[in-house]
Amino acid sequence: MSHPISGASLAQEAASAPTWHMLGADEAVKFLGVNSHAGLALQEARTRERLHGPNRLSEKPPRSPWILFFGQFKSPLILVLILAAALAASIGKITDAAVIL
Repeated sequence: MSHPISGASLAQEAASAPTWHMLGADEAVKFLGVNSHAGLALQEARTRERLHGPNRLSEKPPRSPWILFFGQFKSPLILVLILAAALAASIGKITDAAVIL
């Protein structure tokens, strides 16, 4: 675990990688073979980027405005309030229906 890993063998070692949240910073730096002050050499960074891809999170496509709008009505409490407003309006209590909404 204390040996530096080259970019080519990093994928092979991933299966036996430690539980990262339990490692101290010095242990993680040593395991990854990185200089904590200078970082990776440019060639090593390129090798790791080719091997593992860019350091980016995948983005979810944005949700449609209609889905966002109708998602507001999922709660049973909201549905009960809409039903109460409709009932109040149906018996002529328009002010009460407006206040409920």
